[in-house]
Amino acid sequence: MSNLSSLLKGMCYFIYLVFLALFFNVVQLLSVFIYPFSSQSFRKINSACAWFWWENVVFIMRKIQRIKVEFTGDSIPKNEHAMIISNHQSMIDIPAILCFVSKEKRLFDLKWFVKDILKYVPILGWGMKFLNFVFLKRDWIKDQKKIKKTFQHITENKIPIWLISFVEGTRISKDKVKKCQEFCRKTNKPVFNHVLLPKTKGFVSTINGLQERLDAVYDLTIGYPQKIPNITQLFTGGCMNIHLHIRRFPMSKVPSCPKKAQIWLWHRFGEKDELLKFFNKAYHFPKTEVSP
Repeated sequence: MSNLSSLLKGMCYFIYLVFLALFFNVVQLLSVFIYPFSSQSFRKINSACAWFWWENVVFIMRKIQRIKVEFTGDSIPKNEHAMIISNHQSMIDIPAILCFVSKEKRLFDLKWFVKDILKYVPILGWGMKFLNFVFLKRDWIKDQKKIKKTFQHITENKIPIWLISFVEGTRISKDKVKKCQEFCRKTNKPVFNHVLLPKTKGFVSTINGLQERLDAVYDLTIGYPQKIPNITQLFTGGCMNIHLHIRRFPMSKVPSCPKKAQIWLWHRFGEKDELLKFFNKAYHFPKTEVSP
């Protein structure tokens, strides 16, 4: 009976978020009429819609579902513009990152790299389009022009930004790890056990395209003490603990040269691989706590 009750409550939370997103889609559509008169007001309206929806996700997670999110690692200075890179294990990684961004009070400035196909998804994709998310087709020739144009717009208009990228390009699985390891051994690249080899072209393009706008790169490592949960378990009580380890690298420490930036990113994921190895044994990251 308790499982049924959890499922029903989870469905209610999910339906609430869907209807909230629909409402904000209408607001976003109406904001188009403001754009010719004030692009800044258009951006603020759409960012406010996203902020309110994301804060609701965080509220449901932490206050209603009582999911405990533990943060370790570096403290984050106020008022920075940053790129966030993270490992990717589950759809729950996204609301987990929202908890971190909410804690730092920067949900209003959040942007994501997302797959191009998502812009055609009703409600979700429409909202992303209005928020100037960076849609990627995994075709570098086409993506490069789009990324450059987006970053130029952000820099010229001095738009506040926290840009999130899952640089592995996909969620991890045992099969994907095995294939990635085989590829890395054949091509003499680093071999990891708990993460995939990160894709570097988008990362390098971001570092160079937003160099004037970014203050730091935040490297997040997400761990789940139980087995990796799915999105259904977020709403039904099947995920009760999430751990995020944060490392901050000022832009002066991040190389812009493509080859050096590639090696730098590989080193970060090598460290991430070791962190997850530690986590899988201890069920927590090294205890250098940041504020809850």
